[in-house]
Amino acid sequence: MAKKGWVKDKGKWYYYDTNGSMKKGWVKDKEKWYYLLDNGEMAANRWLQDPKSFKWYFFRSNGEMLVSDWAKDSVGKWYYLRSNGEMAVSQMRNGGDGNNYYLGSDGAMATKGEIKWDGNWYYVKRSGVCGIIKNIVTKRNLLDLGWREKLLTDNMLLKLNAVLSEYGIANKNSLRHFLAQCCVESGCGEILLEKHSSKFPSPQEYFRNRDFKEYNNVPGSPAMEGDGAKYRGAGYIQITWKDAYYKFAKYIGDDEILNRGCEYVAANYAWESAGWFWSVFKKLNSLIENEPDITVDRVTKIVNGGYTALEKRIEVYNRSCDVI
Repeated sequence: MAKKGWVKDKGKWYYYDTNGSMKKGWVKDKEKWYYLLDNGEMAANRWLQDPKSFKWYFFRSNGEMLVSDWAKDSVGKWYYLRSNGEMAVSQMRNGGDGNNYYLGSDGAMATKGEIKWDGNWYYVKRSGVCGIIKNIVTKRNLLDLGWREKLLTDNMLLKLNAVLSEYGIANKNSLRHFLAQCCVESGCGEILLEKHSSKFPSPQEYFRNRDFKEYNNVPGSPAMEGDGAKYRGAGYIQITWKDAYYKFAKYIGDDEILNRGCEYVAANYAWESAGWFWSVFKKLNSLIENEPDITVDRVTKIVNGGYTALEKRIEVYNRSCDVI
């Protein structure tokens, strides 16, 4: 008797037409789509690229083509399969939870960076959630605070406003304090790596006294020689110590932050590290919103650990009150 329909053989499923011929390629059964490989085996729990259309599809463990749903690959990247089963690419989609997510040209959901879509710029969180970047601080604002024009590139301003938007640093007083601290910590953007004295031949020599301090001990990575220089101040607010780098790396989901240290942060997360430090690590955003009369002295103590250049910080804060 000729085989018909679905037949299981040695744990694998095959499909035979009414003539008893084993099918290959696409098969529709009871309004569900399936794909039979060249040997007739049903594709299951796997990704597959159609050899004709070159579109990607995902098939559940029962062989059904996934539609209108999300799927994760073996390295943890998320993809969206449209109502026709095709993997969505280069588009913003509403996730059904009220949030927007961006799918890149390879279909993978973006988890960091900035995306331009339909005329708007979006920041991207680690979770994939995209939010509109508001134009909170302008080039003119920073020029009035003493920044040199050559540093104020479109990309730099985009990343600044992305961080302000993502980390909610929009309250005027919090923003003024934030900008004042960043201005002094980074020398108005001139210094993204903590400097060492010219009297010492290298940062390792200059920061040697920090190497084995308590804040350079983190889970799985005890303090060691060279940590003082490796985890010296970086970014617009100069995050310092391995402890801060470790927590920032966990929050962002980038192990290279801890592996490579200050130079990597300065090059890749100069504004992001400042926003995280301000709103997440030190919770200054919430503190300032709840205590609008907070002094520059107190904010400086939280940021700097002391009162270095306090007069300058007060001066820039007062100027920021006129600018912002």
